[in-house]
Amino acid sequence: EAVRKILVIYPEKLDKNVVLKNINDIVAAIKVELPNEIQGILNMLRILDNPLQNIPMAAVMTSVIGQFSDEDMAKIRLLDRKKYLYDDMKLYLSEGEDILLKEKIQAFLDMYERFRKMKIHRSIEELIHEIYDATGYVCHMTALPGGELRRANLERLVAYASDFKNTSYRGLFHFLRYVDQLKEAKEDVGEALLPDDAGKTVRIMSIHKSKGLVYPICIVAGLGKIMNFTESRSRIVVHSRYGVAADGVDLSLRAKIHSLSRKVFARKLLQDQMGEEIRVLYVAMTRAREKLILIGTVEDGAKTLEKWEYMSCQEVALTYSQIMGASS
Repeated sequence: EAVRKILVIYPEKLDKNVVLKNINDIVAAIKVELPNEIQGILNMLRILDNPLQNIPMAAVMTSVIGQFSDEDMAKIRLLDRKKYLYDDMKLYLSEGEDILLKEKIQAFLDMYERFRKMKIHRSIEELIHEIYDATGYVCHMTALPGGELRRANLERLVAYASDFKNTSYRGLFHFLRYVDQLKEAKEDVGEALLPDDAGKTVRIMSIHKSKGLVYPICIVAGLGKIMNFTESRSRIVVHSRYGVAADGVDLSLRAKIHSLSRKVFARKLLQDQMGEEIRVLYVAMTRAREKLILIGTVEDGAKTLEKWEYMSCQEVALTYSQIMGASS
C-alpha cells in the first residue's frame, strides 16, 4: 500500500544532529542530494566558470553533452597526462591522429566557447536555457526511465537560477556557491515532487515554512521543548512599543529594587511572546486534513498526566493564569 503524504513539522529548524531512525522516507528527506541530471548541468556551469577542472570537465565530456567514449578520453589523456583536460583537447587538435575524434573535440570546444561568451551578458537562468536547447539535454533526460521526474528536476534548477537573481550576487561562481549553500543548509534541493507522487512522500519542515500547506497526515513533533522567555526575565527589558525598563539600584543599601516599569514591561513582553507561541501552535495544528499527531516529552509522566486529566475535566476554557504559566 502506498504511503500517503505526511508532513512532519518542528517548532524550530531541525537540528542537523537529530537522528531519526527506522523511518526510511524521513531519513531520505534529511539527506539532501542533488539529482544526477542537475549535477550534469552544474558540472557544465563549473567548467564554464573555470575550464581547468579535470573532474567536472571529464563528467561533461562523457555525458550526453560531450558524448566522448572511454576510448576517446584515453586517447586525449595519453598525449600529456600532466596537463589539464582542456589543454589536452587543444593539444590533440594539433598532434592527434584520429580525424573523427578531432572533429568531435572541435565541435565540443566550439560549443563550449559559445556558451562561455554567453555567460558575460546573459543571466544564469538564460544560460541554462541555452544549454538545454543547444544540447538537447532535457529531451535526452526525459527519454530515460523516470523521465518526468528528471525533467521536473531540471526545471527546478532554472527556478534556483531565478531565485538567485533576487540576491545581491552575480556570476557563475557565486551561483554555484549559492546552490552548495542551499544543499549544506538542508534546504529543499532534493528531487522534485510530481503530481502522481503527491501521495507517496514524507516532508519535514519548520512550522513557519508549513504556513498555507495542508497534508492528509501531520505530525507535530518537539512539543516538549521549553519555550524561550529569557527576554522578559532579563535585568533590562526592551519592548518594541513601550521602550526600555530596568531594575533600580539603591546604592546606600546596596540592594536591587524591582521597578514597577520593568515588571509591567516584562509582563507585556511575556504576553506578546506567549501570543506568538499560541499563533505558531495554531498554524501547526491546522496543517492536517485527516489526522493530527502531537509528539512531546515530559520529565514526570504520571504527574503531568494527572494534571492534564484534571484540566480536561473542566468544562471551561483554559484560564489566563494557566496559559501564562505554560512552559512548553
